[in-house]
Amino acid sequence: MNSQKLILIIDLEATCWDGNVEGLNRKQTVDDMEIIEFGCAIAQLDGAVVDSRSFMVRPQAHPKLSD
Repeated sequence: MNSQKLILIIDLEATCWDGNVEGLNRKQTVDDMEIIEFGCAIAQLDGAVVDSRSFMVRPQAHPKLSD
């Protein structure tokens, strides 16, 4: 069995509005943020990437994204 130690790195990208959130008359709060991309990588302890994946997801509450 290979005893090589690996680490899992997770990166979440979320909606980020410059102005008011569409449909709301206010600036965005943390509660309004929705994940739009889920990225992950498996790396060796020296930082060498073994594998990586990225998944795009559609926001549900505010599906139209800002520029």
